[in-house]
Amino acid sequence: MYFLTGNQYNYYGIKYFHAHRIETDDSLFFAGELVPLSDLKVKEKIEKELYLLTYYRNSTRGLLRKMDYWLPQFEQTIKQYNIPEDFKYLVVIESNLSNAVSDKAAVGFWQFQEATAIENGLLVNDQIDQRYDEQSSTVAACKYLRKMYRKLGSWSSVAASYNMGINGYIRQQKRQRKESYYSLKLNNETGRYLYKMIALKIIDDNRKSYRFRHYYHSVKTPFEEVWIDSALTDVASVAFNRGITLDSLQEINPWLISSLVNQQTKKYRLLLPKVLLPKEEEPLAEKTKIKIDSLSKDSLVIVEDIDTLITPK
Repeated sequence: MYFLTGNQYNYYGIKYFHAHRIETDDSLFFAGELVPLSDLKVKEKIEKELYLLTYYRNSTRGLLRKMDYWLPQFEQTIKQYNIPEDFKYLVVIESNLSNAVSDKAAVGFWQFQEATAIENGLLVNDQIDQRYDEQSSTVAACKYLRKMYRKLGSWSSVAASYNMGINGYIRQQKRQRKESYYSLKLNNETGRYLYKMIALKIIDDNRKSYRFRHYYHSVKTPFEEVWIDSALTDVASVAFNRGITLDSLQEINPWLISSLVNQQTKKYRLLLPKVLLPKEEEPLAEKTKIKIDSLSKDSLVIVEDIDTLITPK
């Protein structure tokens, strides 16, 4: 456990003033790397972030609710690319688990800028922006993280580089003649970045002790996940045939910018409400000239929830 004991409790039943304290002899790891708690500055920075998370309880509670909804959807991909599980907290810190747009034009859950997104396999143009697709952007983020790890050799440095850019981070390493993130003096945002992730990990791993709980989301109306590998010439007709408006279709699929998608060089994912068509009616794929991936029977699967429509409040 990462907080001290004491006899006084606050309103929420947490040890008063000690909920955010950690001991220097605790063994705390992030992404498999030992956090140097013997360095008092490191210890104090983690305690500061813990204090903020426990003080602003309503905000933290809302964040944990969103984490319980979204993170299970990211964990499988993160594991598939051999990224440490603790990096699931990076997407939380980056975007607050939303399709946010930053003042630096970084977009989506993983906050990709356009050039970096394209470099890592995402499609970004005036018709499609896959930075808004949580599944595709997670794959791209994992590829990017692995590239950075091959250059830096440290996961803590990778996390910091994701925030400030790998070139800027390497320049600071050379200028300060230090390799470890914990030894570098960085800008305020990056300087707090990893400590926020560590504090969130501590809270998440010890929810009961901090008087937080897990949130379980009920199953919603199923949607079909359709992989498209040819031109989608009339998105409006797809929406009409599924009994929804074009606006609703684009809300379900925020990566769809245009109602006319002519991209033919890459597969992309479309989420559609599940409907049962009459036997005499032509399949939707035939009606709209969509070529659905036929490589396997698993190309059409059911997903439980939709991003923008039912994101936990």
